[in-house]
Amino acid sequence: MSFLKKGHLKIYLGAGSKTGKTYTMLHDGYDLLASGMNVVLSGVSEEHPLEEFVNEAPLSSIPIIKATAHEASADLDVQAILAHKPDLLLVDDLAHANQPSARFPTRLDDVTFLLEHGIHVMTTLNIYDIEELRQNIKKLTGIEVRHTVPLSAVAGAHEIKLIDVDPEAVLKRLEKEKKGDARLTPELSQDALSILREFALRLIADDVNERLEQYRKTHALQNASPAAEKILVALSYNSNGTLLIRRGQQLANRLNGELHIMTVTEEKQKKTTEEIAFKDAILKLADKVDATFHEALRTPAASISRIIVDYALAHAISRIVIGQSRRSRFEEWRKGSILNELLEQAKQIDLMVIADRHSTHGERLLTYRQRSRNAHPYAAIKQGDLSHVLQKLRRGRFKIYIGAAPGVGKTFMMLEEAYDLKRRHIDVVGGLIETHKRKGTEAQIRDLDVLPRKSLDYRGTMFEEMDLEGILRRNPEVVLIDELAHTNIVGSKHQKRYEDVEEILEAGISVISTVNVQHLESLRDTIFQITGVRVRETIPDFILRMADEVVLIDVPPETLQQRMREGKIYTLDKAEQALANFFRQGNLIALRELALREVADHIDDRLEAHDDRSALRGPWRRMEVVYVCVNASHKAEFLIRRGFRTAHRMKATMFVSFVQVGTTHSDEERSCLESLRALTERLGGTFILLHAQTAREIPLTLVNDMEEKLATQVVLGHSSRSRMEIKRRGNTLRTLLRSIRSVDVVVLALAP
Repeated sequence: MSFLKKGHLKIYLGAGSKTGKTYTMLHDGYDLLASGMNVVLSGVSEEHPLEEFVNEAPLSSIPIIKATAHEASADLDVQAILAHKPDLLLVDDLAHANQPSARFPTRLDDVTFLLEHGIHVMTTLNIYDIEELRQNIKKLTGIEVRHTVPLSAVAGAHEIKLIDVDPEAVLKRLEKEKKGDARLTPELSQDALSILREFALRLIADDVNERLEQYRKTHALQNASPAAEKILVALSYNSNGTLLIRRGQQLANRLNGELHIMTVTEEKQKKTTEEIAFKDAILKLADKVDATFHEALRTPAASISRIIVDYALAHAISRIVIGQSRRSRFEEWRKGSILNELLEQAKQIDLMVIADRHSTHGERLLTYRQRSRNAHPYAAIKQGDLSHVLQKLRRGRFKIYIGAAPGVGKTFMMLEEAYDLKRRHIDVVGGLIETHKRKGTEAQIRDLDVLPRKSLDYRGTMFEEMDLEGILRRNPEVVLIDELAHTNIVGSKHQKRYEDVEEILEAGISVISTVNVQHLESLRDTIFQITGVRVRETIPDFILRMADEVVLIDVPPETLQQRMREGKIYTLDKAEQALANFFRQGNLIALRELALREVADHIDDRLEAHDDRSALRGPWRRMEVVYVCVNASHKAEFLIRRGFRTAHRMKATMFVSFVQVGTTHSDEERSCLESLRALTERLGGTFILLHAQTAREIPLTLVNDMEEKLATQVVLGHSSRSRMEIKRRGNTLRTLLRSIRSVDVVVLALAP
């Protein structure tokens, strides 16, 4: 039982120097000191004074073994630390290499030794100091380091806290101090820092995903996690197999998903020479794209579709990729169709049907439109464009702090930044700050100028809202505005707070704001799948893309739950209810992964817009058009949101089409249409209303419009019609699949 006595390791991970890892570690150390723990530090940089703790008892410090005249290193005095017997040690730079005369060769060895003696350790690490990432980072950024730690050491930590900072802020800190990390050979650029930042976000997201999978297995949760994509390519040993794998690989890259490949072979049937050759090619490609390969044997009693579905359920697959059926309608009726069987058996899994290359001209893998090559790189700016450029220059800067859940510290960090701005003599005010009566947040306001709120009467009750007009009159350089997704009371100038923010930005005032990942409109259904909670207040996703900076405040679920138990988020009488519902560990893990991947995608999109060679997910050179088909059912909004997520990640234009049958329209149908149109436009798509005389004309009407819009990917929902309804009105889904074999089709799982 000696493992119970081991110390806990917490790593503060950042993209590089000057991201605030040491500052945050010291801040947390002082909090634990105040709670009664014996906290000491050793080998910690002295460049991080904590002004708010000047009146507190200082942390004990154990001197390092200083460098000799011939050795530049400075090492921990392990014996002195053991003699002191602290509860917790704070130490910088886990990748440090010790002097040859030291007891252990590396600081990692020092830390491992101290952990084994029951001492908890908090330490810092840069993403480029991880051995397994070194080559990729060097290739993309030119950064090369001498000393690293293995990824297993990071994965073995009890807690990893990502310190996310915008590259521009890091560069300003480096410029201010006129020095950087001596181990970095090239000068750090904004692009290099962005790439390092994305590496850090994705590394933590992958780690969180593994923990989420462990949690789901422990709690016997069978369905795929809504927070992550797992893609299964189902294929045969033929010429189409490698094409399907390539498409699956592209999807896995863009969706940050795990790739699986499987085939089903007959139990007693020998493979032909051609099939053996195709299998060899597929195995080599699977290894090259880092996919999991599985060959299943089919008994006479089992169907191929059932074997595929069983594998998908066992491995929590979120999307099955399969080729188009080449059988005619008569052949499907006589011999059956794997695709049709999957449509019946896998309604809780997304199904992607890849375009049949034999039904189109040429041998290309994907249906696509080339980017225009006619744009003149030196064309003069037109007068209308010039005014737009000038307006953009006059616009204020927009920064968003995003978190996985309430209580992660978004408002606290926003206030901390405000005081940093004040120290630089920048005129910053609080436009609206929601402390939720949290003592730490209230204390952080200190002497900040907070503008009074405006009172509004609604049905005899007075409500307080942000005073938009007051902010515009005051005209500060920077204004802090909390809770971006807030809905204003009736009588306000704008319905939503983000609309207030847009007007403030247009007035040339910079805004720092906060939001939680669950408030993104396109994630509304995903959040419901994770938490069972319908989020009412949302912001359009373009608001996040509009921001000049998006910074994640990352807090591990265990820390967040502890804050809840201590009454630091909600009052103690509400804490237990919250922990049993929204703040359950599985929910928080999944929300954290969503937040990490959302910010990583945001960074990658900006890198790709600047130079697609720098994007970690790889270039997406095709001009995609995603075409979403909806009707008046309850799942229409779900399809639009999921269609948008696909379009956004594929850099695609999105159309949403609704076919109206007949000429008479009820008030309910008109209301539904307006609601779908508003959602589509809020997400940045185009809503199309088509007309058909009968229900059986719907497929042809849709196909004609798809061809006109040059659709490359069609999004549909699994059919929820009964057999009687299908006989009476036809099966639109299957008819469409037979009619659009030259286009990729995504059939989304039934809405939650």
